[in-house]
Amino acid sequence: MLDLTTTFSRPRSIIGPFLRSFMPTFQVGIRNRVANSSALHNMFVKAFSVEDAMDIADKIVKPYDMIVKDVIRPGHELYGEVDISDADPLPKYTVTENTFPNVRVW
Repeated sequence: MLDLTTTFSRPRSIIGPFLRSFMPTFQVGIRNRVANSSALHNMFVKAFSVEDAMDIADKIVKPYDMIVKDVIRPGHELYGEVDISDADPLPKYTVTENTFPNVRVW
């Protein structure tokens, strides 16, 4: 299951703590691909830019059949706002054909 209490960074990359200290933490809004509600869950991603944060979050949530809806920069008035009152529950890990394109899912 996706743990939204941690701060994520690029999967399978080695970044030292000194370089990581220069990276801002972006708030990324995610939701299920097929959702009953437009409410978002929030995750936090360490990245150099908004595009980089969106790419990192997309790679993390893709196996869960979720999509990235927005990225909020630090300092924005919505940064840190958490409202998941009517958000769909987080899905369990699912293997889709898009996750591993060279592996056949039966």
